Amino acid sequence: RNFRRTAAGLALIIGPVLLLAQSLITTVGGDDTAEYLAEVATRRGAEDASAVLGILGFALIIPGIIGALNLLRGRGVVLGHLGGTLAVLGLACFCALFASSFYDVAATAAGADTQAYVDISDRLDDRAGPIIIVAIALLGTLLGFLLLGAAFIRARTVPLFAPILIIVGVIVVGPLGGEGDSRLLGVIGNLLLLGGWGTVALFLLRQPDEEWERPGLTTSPTAPAHELK
Repeated sequence: RNFRRTAAGLALIIGPVLLLAQSLITTVGGDDTAEYLAEVATRRGAEDASAVLGILGFALIIPGIIGALNLLRGRGVVLGHLGGTLAVLGLACFCALFASSFYDVAATAAGADTQAYVDISDRLDDRAGPIIIVAIALLGTLLGFLLLGAAFIRARTVPLFAPILIIVGVIVVGPLGGEGDSRLLGVIGNLLLLGGWGTVALFLLRQPDEEWERPGLTTSPTAPAHELK
């Protein structure tokens, strides 16, 4: 009976943990593709592992967010569902983007024509398709998390610090961290997101079966979900 709730709660914990681990080992590069690949060539195993962690981390947060929406009844429900939709789209696109890291690693293998790969990669900057996917990934996740944080603040079904950590964390990882250009900011941002989403997950895991099956019980704007009867 509580499998979906438990799965969503665990996903909302494991996903951010994997992204935190990913931020610790990922290759940090600037806008120069050749320099980035030169760095990848010195840590090919770490970059492979980073891609796996990133894809799994983003993918796991998706069902976690969908389950967490069950905490948003009454106040915050509109913001929550709008934010959830944007976040899911953004996270799904991030999964696709992270898969490109496998090609980056392959391009640094012995005998590979790295320069040809650099030329092809640089041409993607002018293609509409990749630009759209990158924009959805960045803006969807950023705006989605901001709206979800605002929804939890409005609903008041989790401690106030949790949505604040989510809001600050996604800003640190995204705009402040240059979308991955700073390892330190990436780690700090993911730690904040883990604290925020982890707290939401704990409240979701502690939600009684009656509240999960009868979400109308969670419409109180003041009491946490686990305290409602």
